[in-house]
Formats: sequence, C-alpha cells, structure tokens
Amino acid sequence: PNPEISARTSDSFSLDNKAPKNCYKGGNNTINEDGHSVSFSLAAGHSSYNSNTKNPLHIKSMSVEAAAVAAKHLNQREKSAMKNTVGSVAGGGGVTSTAPTHQNRTPKIAAASPALKPVLDYVKSEMLSDNTNLGSPEKDCDNNMQEFLSIPGRVEKLLLFGLAVCCDSYLCVLTVLPLKSARGCVCGIWTLARFGRNKKFRFHRRHMYQLLQSLIICSVYYILLHISVGMLYHWIRGQNMLKHYLIIAIVEIFDRLMCSFGQDALDSLYWNTTRRPRHPRMIISFLVVFVYALLHSLILFVHVATLNVAMNSADQALLTLLIGGNFAEIKSTVFKKYNKQTLFKIATSDICERFKLALFLFLILLLNFFQGGNKSDSQMVWDFLKQCSIVMAAEHLADWIKHSFITKFNFIPGSVYRDYALIISGDLTGVGHEGMNLDHTHAVVKRVGLAQIPLVCVMARYLREAMRYSFVTYENTKRSLIVMWIGCFLVLLVVKIMLGIVITGAASRMLSISDDEPDKKPHKTKRQHQLGRLSIGAPGI
Repeated sequence: PNPEISARTSDSFSLDNKAPKNCYKGGNNTINEDGHSVSFSLAAGHSSYNSNTKNPLHIKSMSVEAAAVAAKHLNQREKSAMKNTVGSVAGGGGVTSTAPTHQNRTPKIAAASPALKPVLDYVKSEMLSDNTNLGSPEKDCDNNMQEFLSIPGRVEKLLLFGLAVCCDSYLCVLTVLPLKSARGCVCGIWTLARFGRNKKFRFHRRHMYQLLQSLIICSVYYILLHISVGMLYHWIRGQNMLKHYLIIAIVEIFDRLMCSFGQDALDSLYWNTTRRPRHPRMIISFLVVFVYALLHSLILFVHVATLNVAMNSADQALLTLLIGGNFAEIKSTVFKKYNKQTLFKIATSDICERFKLALFLFLILLLNFFQGGNKSDSQMVWDFLKQCSIVMAAEHLADWIKHSFITKFNFIPGSVYRDYALIISGDLTGVGHEGMNLDHTHAVVKRVGLAQIPLVCVMARYLREAMRYSFVTYENTKRSLIVMWIGCFLVLLVVKIMLGIVITGAASRMLSISDDEPDKKPHKTKRQHQLGRLSIGAPGI
C-alpha cells in the first residue's frame, strides 16, 4: 500500500530527518514514504494527492496549497502520472470524488488564447512596435539616388559643350571653307601658270578636297532653288494628321541613316582625293557624295517645312505630335541594354538633334518675320518664341529622363559623361590622332555625326526665300543685300574665331586636369586611357 499522510486542521507540517526510514512524524501529521510513492490525505481540504517519485521529500514547512505547487514542478515523467482528485474524509473513512481545481481550469483559459494570438501579434508588430530600423539599411541606396539626380546636370554640361563644338564646325563650313576654296583656286592658277616655285602657293591634293566640297554645296543649292518652299508648305499643311505623323517618322529615320552613311562617304572621298586623285574610283566617290548630299538635303528640306507647318498651325495639333515624339523616343531607348560605347552614340545623337532643332527654329523665325509685312509684328515674334521655348523644354526633359534611366538600369556611373567630354576634347586638340592626315573639324564631325554640307544647303535655300520676301516687304536693293551679306560673313567669321579659341582652351584645360588626376592603372593617365579605348573609326565607337 502507498504511504499515507493525514492532515487534520493544521495548515503546515514538518518532517523529522531523524525518524526511521519511510516514516516521518511531525506534530499531528504523519508522513510515511517508501521512496516510490507519496499519498496525502487532507482532512481540512477534503482532498488527496498521489504521486510516484524516486526522490524523498525534504520539506521543512509547507502549507497544503504550497505542497500542490511543489508537486507541479516535478519532471515530465512524474507529471504524466499525476492525478488530481477531490475527496471528502469523515470519521476515519473518506469518500473520493473528482472536481475541477485551479490547475484544471487554467488549460481552458489558455485554450481560448491561440485564436486571438495572431491578431494580437500583428497589432503589436505593426502599430505598437518601437523598431526604428525602417527601410533599407544599406548606404548604397542613398548613393544611387544621389547619382540618379546628378545625371541631368552632367548631361547638360556635355550637351552644351557638344553644341559649342557643332557651332564651331558648322561655322567652319560657312566661313573657313569658302576662304580655303578661294585659296585653292589661287594656288591652282599659280601652279598651272608656273609663275614661280614658291611652295606657299603650290597646289596640293588637300586643296582638291576643299574645292570638291564647295562644288557639291553649290550644286545641291542650285537644285534646291527649283523647289518652291510655299508649295511644299501648303502641300504638307493639306495632309491629315496620320500623314503628318508618317512624314515625321520617315524624316527622322532617314535623317539618322543618312548621317551615318554621309560620314563614310566623305571619308572615302577624302582618301581617294589625297591618295589616288587620278584613279577612276575618285570619280565614283565624288558622285556618291553628291547623291548623298542631295538626298539628305531634300530630307532636311521637308523636315524644316513640316516644323514650319507645326509652328504656324492654329490648333497646334501637329506641334503636340512633334513634342510627343520626343517622349516616344524614351520608350524605344530606355528599356534596352547599353554599355558606355553605345551610350556615347546616344549622347552624340542628342547633340546633333538639339543643334538641328535650334537651327531650324531660327530659319522658321527669320522666314516668318520677313513674311509678316511692313509693320513690326512683335506679337507674332513673341508667340513664336513661346512655342520655341515649349519645344526646347520638351526636348530637354526627354533627354534628362532618357539618360537618367539608361544609366540607372545599366549601372553606368555618371562620371562617364566627363569621359565623353574628354574624347571630344581630344578630337579638338588632336590628342589621339597623331600621324593622321585629318584636321580637327573633320575629326569632331566624324565623332559627333553632324551633317554639315546638307545643313548648309538647306539654310542657304531658306535664307534665299527670306531675302526674296525682303525685297517686297522692305524694298531692299541688290546693293544693300550684298553689303548685308558681306557684313554677316565678317561677323560670322569673327564669331567662329572667338568660339574656336574658347572651346579649344576649354578642351585643353579638361585634358590637363585629367592628366593630373590619378587613374586606376598606374602607368596610364585617364586621358590616354579614354582616348586609346575609343578609336576614330566610327562615331561613338
């Protein structure tokens, strides 16, 4: 039988360590233990407690409730065999009955809590959390955002420098090429007449290339004179919106294709002129360049007429279509894979596009001004300038978005635009082109991809149209026009010289600063690294 502990009315009992084994006495309470099981008979609480144990109890003084708490902390094996009963002891006999105790009611309360625990945990984590580590802890996120926001400024610096270079190259064709052609004619006459053996007036093969360029410009201009600007304007204006969109798309596509083809054609003409001027291939090269200049001039001629219709339209629907084309370009360029070389092609294309847009808007303003009448229509000029500002603002915004996201998606650093400026500076100063028989204008034009000859032909044709209206509007005479042309030529020549000095000095300073900065490679300066990495073979490569 299990040992029994009888407790009458006392709340505590004591154990006598000196009592015999398996028998402890303390006051009115008796504890018998065999080392394996313990039985408590509680008269006052009308309950009994049975437990299997291997260790003896060493309890000094404990209440009945404290004994139950102590039994609760036995090991798992002992708790698995635990039974809670409620009994009633009276007259030496007891009646045992089961009743819920405090330990039996606790699991019921705990069983209802798991349903609410996920909700409480979510509320605590989302609304009552004191965690201050919000967002990404990486420092690169702030650097990437700073790099993204700095791209528009760096793009504008490169494009402004490129616009200055394009203006210098274009003014070189307008002012310097006629002077070189006149000098070539004098040298040719001097050489044929054999007036002397002075080397300064000897005719060279490079003079032949300059004369051929001038001959091509004059020939294309003469062909454009037979095309009526007014008829072309009204024909484009009479088309519907769908045809306008088609004309704009065709003009832009073939303009870019002709720019790429024209550089190769001019290089072929230059090589045949300076290497084998008596070979039949030289005639073929001349004809190819002439056909290219004529086709490209016709495309640009239609482009100017389309832009003129858009600027003078009453509803400005075509102007909206032209502006929307700038943002449609973002879709076709941003979501493609690029590297530094292909991004350079996009940057040079944007430089040429801005230069042509500014030149065309100037021609349209000049033509509309002379067509306005005797009165000074300041309101017309003001409205035209507002439209020009909208077109240029849309062009700038489209370029900023395009370059910002291209560099972001392809992980290209913003410092690459400074490297592009160094490449153009090397073309201006001749760095990287040692030993090549090329002038700086040819090298820059080839790098940027500017079509000088077709632009000069189109500008000359529209200026001729503006001068024709000036005879009627302002009653100018031929003598006054000749004086005005000579004055404009001298002004442009002075501007070209000053602009050439400024951009050449800026290019030299940029190259000198890049030499002072250490490069990643110890025995190579940054200028030599960038100029050596990109060759003169094709624009942007």
